[in-house]
Amino acid sequence: MDCVPGRSTHHTLYIDNIGFYYGQCAEICGRYHHHMPVRVCALPYEHFML
Repeated sequence: MDCVPGRSTHHTLYIDNIGFYYGQCAEICGRYHHHMPVRVCALPYEHFML
């Protein structure tokens, strides 16, 4: 997934366990790309039911 300054992006993931998952920028996308951490907050499916 590409990140563009000033633009929100989203992606749907199906994760078995709730919690926080952390990652790091994996492509050379620009200056200081190695300082771009990623945090995913996995919530239960029921959280999204209205």
